[in-house]
Amino acid sequence: MCKIISRYERRIIMKTFLLEIGTEELPAGIFPDVINQIEDKSRELLEKYRVDYGDIEVFATPRRLVLFVYNLSERQRDEIRKVKGPPKNVSLDNDGKPTKALTGFAERQGCNIEDIKFEATPQGEYAFAYIKIEGRPVKEVLGEFSKELIGSLEFQRNMYWEDTKFLFPRPIRWLLSILDEDLIPFELAGVRSDRYTYGHRFLSPKPIEIKSATEYKEFLRSAYVMFDNRERKDY
Repeated sequence: MCKIISRYERRIIMKTFLLEIGTEELPAGIFPDVINQIEDKSRELLEKYRVDYGDIEVFATPRRLVLFVYNLSERQRDEIRKVKGPPKNVSLDNDGKPTKALTGFAERQGCNIEDIKFEATPQGEYAFAYIKIEGRPVKEVLGEFSKELIGSLEFQRNMYWEDTKFLFPRPIRWLLSILDEDLIPFELAGVRSDRYTYGHRFLSPKPIEIKSATEYKEFLRSAYVMFDNRERKDY
């Protein structure tokens, strides 16, 4: 194996991620579809970003879409990247010794010559390097994940909002994004993520600071918001 690209200590710690998209009032008819979309696309993107997790919950209220991801690993899975080099007849001289083409390729990939493998392809035998890239801390990729997730949601009726011309059914007014107690910073549609949410529009209109993802549900209940769709249905 060639060089390991990493500067991070590896630890196994399971974390909880909370993403809340706060909007102006959404049409209730979109909830079943958007809840399914958020869950399905979250699973696809977590796989794309090589993030292991336990379970996912999605909720919707008229002014918010909420994603919980439980038991996230602290880091991405490692990746083995296969890099194609020069053909074998260019890599070795007549005596079977490495040429400058091969040694240069190995050096660029951080490999020893002994790590290079020759493999058959439809175009003939080529040199290949296998590079292990250790995963980044998950908190460094969740901002990218969140932006891609929100941008991937599809609705029958979209509108351009703000100067950013971001497409969404209603304007995005706040973004709450927390991994355990850590704020996950990103910006979308002219809104920066923060650790504040809002309760019932009339009964609890002031911003509520969420210090931990695990306290979110309790705070919303105390602010007169039934965030769980099963609770709303039973009410």
